[in-house]
Amino acid sequence: MTAKIKVFLVDDHPVFRHGLREIIHADPRFEVVGECGDGDAAAAEIPRAKPQVVILDVNLPRRSGLEVVRALRGAKPPVACLMLTMHAEESTFNAAMDAGAQGYLLKDDAMEMVLLGLKAVASGGVYLSPAISGWLVRRQGVLRP
Repeated sequence: MTAKIKVFLVDDHPVFRHGLREIIHADPRFEVVGECGDGDAAAAEIPRAKPQVVILDVNLPRRSGLEVVRALRGAKPPVACLMLTMHAEESTFNAAMDAGAQGYLLKDDAMEMVLLGLKAVASGGVYLSPAISGWLVRRQGVLRP
């Protein structure tokens, strides 16, 4: 049997974290190894939990998700970061990717796509919500609106 992918959740809304945990828990490929609701707690708890993937919001109390991602750069063992946010703006997306995130998932897409995002970033890939990848493709001139 293959080892489960260890996931850590960071979001300041307990009800949202609970729903996310339930979705992840239902898939035998993943195991939630911890969760918290603010950036300072995340920075302290993630190294102890040793997850392979962290799902975190951009806006968090005490320390932003972007600051947490920056702090996890170079972690040993490496930790993949999947941003899960309501912010669909290009500037926030760019800031997340510049900080070191491997994925950017909009909360509107979370229920349907969080497992796809987890799998992609855990295996070293990149995952973007369809809305984000759509406007990136249009900006690059591959598709014309």
